[in-house]
Amino acid sequence: MEQNVPLINVTEELVRGIVRFLLHGPEYPTYCHCEVCEAKASAIALNHLESHYVATVEDRDRAFSYLKQPKQIAEINKQVIHAIHIIGQNTHKS
Repeated sequence: MEQNVPLINVTEELVRGIVRFLLHGPEYPTYCHCEVCEAKASAIALNHLESHYVATVEDRDRAFSYLKQPKQIAEINKQVIHAIHIIGQNTHKS
């Protein structure tokens, strides 16, 4: 019997969380906080980062452990901040 096992990109989970946290934080009070701008910033950052797809909880835990190492998290943060600055230069029009 065929099962539909979901694939999860752990990098995407981290990036989306960091983007949301930073955009709603005190560093970017004048930036748009809508879902479209959050998604655009996430997409820009993700296009510059390595994907880490997993299919099990155990693999997800291993991927998170790897991605939370100082070198990895520094690169993720760098790409997220760069992406936020890119979307911040464009005035969002509803």
